[in-house]
Amino acid sequence: FQAEDGIRYVERSRGLGDVYKRQIYSSTTPETGILIDVIRLSQQLKKRHEIEMYVEKIKDNVGDLGITAAAFFKRIAVQKAPNENEKKYGVKKRYKVFKDEFEDFDADSNAFIYELKNLRQNLSELIVKIEELVVDFPEVFDELRVKLKNLFSQLESYQNILETSTKAENEELIFWYEIGPKGKETTVELAFTPLDVSKCLYDKIYKDLHSTILTSATLQIADSFDYLKSRTGISHFDDEEVITSSLGSPFKYPEQAMFCTYHANKYKSNDYQSIASLIVRLADEVKKGMMVLFTSYSSLRQIYKITSPSFKKLGITLLSQGLGASRSNLLEQFRNEKNSVLFGTNSFWEGIDIIGDSLEILVMHKLPFPVPSDPIIEANVEKVQSEGKNSFFDYYVPESVLKFRQGFGRLIRSTTDTGVVINLDDRLDKKRYGEVFKKSLPLEALC
Repeated sequence: FQAEDGIRYVERSRGLGDVYKRQIYSSTTPETGILIDVIRLSQQLKKRHEIEMYVEKIKDNVGDLGITAAAFFKRIAVQKAPNENEKKYGVKKRYKVFKDEFEDFDADSNAFIYELKNLRQNLSELIVKIEELVVDFPEVFDELRVKLKNLFSQLESYQNILETSTKAENEELIFWYEIGPKGKETTVELAFTPLDVSKCLYDKIYKDLHSTILTSATLQIADSFDYLKSRTGISHFDDEEVITSSLGSPFKYPEQAMFCTYHANKYKSNDYQSIASLIVRLADEVKKGMMVLFTSYSSLRQIYKITSPSFKKLGITLLSQGLGASRSNLLEQFRNEKNSVLFGTNSFWEGIDIIGDSLEILVMHKLPFPVPSDPIIEANVEKVQSEGKNSFFDYYVPESVLKFRQGFGRLIRSTTDTGVVINLDDRLDKKRYGEVFKKSLPLEALC
């Protein structure tokens, strides 16, 4: 187990009709889908008459499901249409009771679920018939049977997700909906995830195992494993059953890296012009590979817009997340173009390796506190508060520290790497909780 981004699984329900049209049957010319394979093979073996009735029913089912699914998601998109500002970034909002959030949706959701059940029923009847044919022609129909069974399982899972999302009666789950930029119905999603996975992990995984090893570079917060143990279910064990150990790092951080927080009277962390000027000046003076980590796309875009002309004038390549290129392509270009600058957020704080002199300067714009409006964050804060704890110190700070450490870890990825981490958020030195961040780093701050 590697605890890089906590433990979480999310069930999602999104536009369904087109997906299953492509997999099961599409009436476009030429016709495609697994049903066409069934017809073709049965026709070759003069068995088409035995399965044709089932195939035709499923064709109708797929068409009906596509219409019902499209209408369901379109109605959500219309009822929850994003305002002008939300259209730019999309909407992500939590709900507790589906019928309270989405008015008069019973008929729509019931119709959607009915069509799913109908398709599953007819698909199961076809599978039974195919299994009869497998006995006589295993080399022909066995692979088709497996594919059909997989589709049946997918539909069953989708139906369960849809029923859970539209009932939304489980207080142990976090429910939310998402609508992508521009508010199109094809971008609508219903989603849910467990509020607390710790008991589930203990009951389903740890309890029946002889031993379990959890290992990562970011399991501690200020020399303590307590937060990790509470979030991952380890706290359900008796103390004598749990052994914790911090083994140090193979890297010699005091020799390989420096860490400092930027302080300047005129500098303000919310002043994009000041940040942009600082980043451009730093890149121009040091002329080394530099990555800047942001905590929001909004900040990244604003600073990219300001710095882009200056970098172009200086002949320095500026790469940025969110402009169309994939993460892997951005990283590949960053590695190949020496002394370039890369702007990233979210996924760039963790799970990337840039070894060597391609990255020698790492800048962190702000401390990566969770976004309060995120449905998962909002629900966890409510849970912490209901337990009589302080949501800021018992949730926001630990979560931020873990991500801060992950971001810091992007710089040194081998025993030969060297570089500097520059933090632009002076709350690290001015606020009491800043000490928790600093105690979680593998070296002393230079400034």
